Amino acid sequence: MRQIQPSQSRSSRERSEEEQKQLVDAQNKEPKTERPRRKRQLPKIVDENLNSQVKTLGQKFTYISLLWLHQPLETFQLPLDEEYDPLDRFESEEGWLQGQLRDLLEAIPAKFHEDMDDERFVNTFTHGMHTQRSNASTRVRRQTGAAIFGCTDEEFTNRGGTFQELIGRTPADNDAEPGSYVAFAPILFKDYTGRFDKWKVFRNPILMRTYTALVLGPSSVKDAKGDEIFVRKESHYNIESLWGIRSITPAAIAASAVLARFSASNDQAFQPIGAVTKIDYQSDFEFYFKYLSEGVRAKNLLWSRSSKIGMKYFTPISQPYQCQYLSQELKRISERLWITYTMKRKKLPRDQRGTRRIEIKNRRW
Repeated sequence: MRQIQPSQSRSSRERSEEEQKQLVDAQNKEPKTERPRRKRQLPKIVDENLNSQVKTLGQKFTYISLLWLHQPLETFQLPLDEEYDPLDRFESEEGWLQGQLRDLLEAIPAKFHEDMDDERFVNTFTHGMHTQRSNASTRVRRQTGAAIFGCTDEEFTNRGGTFQELIGRTPADNDAEPGSYVAFAPILFKDYTGRFDKWKVFRNPILMRTYTALVLGPSSVKDAKGDEIFVRKESHYNIESLWGIRSITPAAIAASAVLARFSASNDQAFQPIGAVTKIDYQSDFEFYFKYLSEGVRAKNLLWSRSSKIGMKYFTPISQPYQCQYLSQELKRISERLWITYTMKRKKLPRDQRGTRRIEIKNRRW
């Protein structure tokens, strides 16, 4: 009997692991943000030129606005609630859907608005989103992973044992469930010291490199030397120039954080819930998005003071942070410097009243 007991225990564990894997697979097949997959081909826009335009809109939306959509078809056909309050976005599913709808109306040109409730339009748009998520996962792992994390290809290949704590895996002596992953993972922080620090969150250069790889291409990260985070190649054709990206958004930063964590994980495919780690990437993305969005509105978090300017440091990388009060001096600041600034009113001569002067502080990133 003693010889049979270990075998029975292993068999029980294997069954448990298999059941858990099946549950995750089921959740990923029918996640809260996607329509259930069908075997038949979903109808899409037939006209090739129009199909390409709408698909590209979906791809850009994925990076700039939202990685995933809740209930896509329902959202596109949703009537606009004139009494919607942006503060309600994170309070209920209805608020989230209304927020999504406004994001879509802002991202999609007005000439397409009348077609947005057409199922073919929705399928083409969401197909573009799916394609871009797949492209992003390939770019930040296979093409640029070692360069993003500053390690050798061999070290990155063995990332399963190297980066698990970095992406939030809890140690065995932690109060949380051992083997689980926390959302505010060390990878989000610059110079992580073991505790949450609002002055350092979302400032890890790894996130910068991740975003740079997405919008400027792998070579912009791989060719960087020394302390450089990236190198700009003026002749290089990239997503930033193709899509005309001129500013960064909370969603873009949140997406970079989620993709950086995925890149260092053992999950083979980028999907809402990691098949191996069980990380809920979609929920974490929405959590980061909420944190950053509320920081912008509240004007009292690091994001609205330092990270907002800091992220502008590399997005758009070709043009420093734009502000109506910024002088040409600020525009000439080196891309390799972390830029912070304070604006103070000065007592000026009568003919110069109404203007502001800017004090600029530069320090190494």
